[in-house]
Amino acid sequence: MDIENLVCHFYHWLVIILMKANEGKEEKDQRHGGYMCVWEETGVDPEGQKEYHLVALNRLGTPPIGKLVKYCEFAQEKVERLSHRPSHLSSWQSRDTKVDKWGGAIKAGKFLLSFSGLPELDDEALCLLVAVDLGLLPLEEARTIALTSNNVGALPLLGSIETACAR
Repeated sequence: MDIENLVCHFYHWLVIILMKANEGKEEKDQRHGGYMCVWEETGVDPEGQKEYHLVALNRLGTPPIGKLVKYCEFAQEKVERLSHRPSHLSSWQSRDTKVDKWGGAIKAGKFLLSFSGLPELDDEALCLLVAVDLGLLPLEEARTIALTSNNVGALPLLGSIETACAR
């Protein structure tokens, strides 16, 4: 995987989501970035569990200094949790807000993509958009993931990718 291209796609879609999410909000209530984390499947261990390695862990944008560690940890925790749940398509399926287990990570072929720094449904939407745009995840699978988490905000954005591809 071309890491620079991956990061560029995350930035591209992050800007679009931030513009939409921050519209009409006071500066103190706006979001400005977070952390992306991507793992790639490397094989299967002796017990039959998929193994992964870290491809990228990057800060994107300008999240608040006081939340850098939290966002970095959450981005990693989401993919770690998802990696241990073979039947799950997203971390939304194992979220538990009482213990800071959030949505925002998805499976996309042999990759796990995560973001933390936005509201969790926007974190997930960002990953879905990046995965579809890079060809890591078919559009219909992305829609299935969005519907599983009731992520209605992601559906029009996914539709914009479909419209662009149809031209």
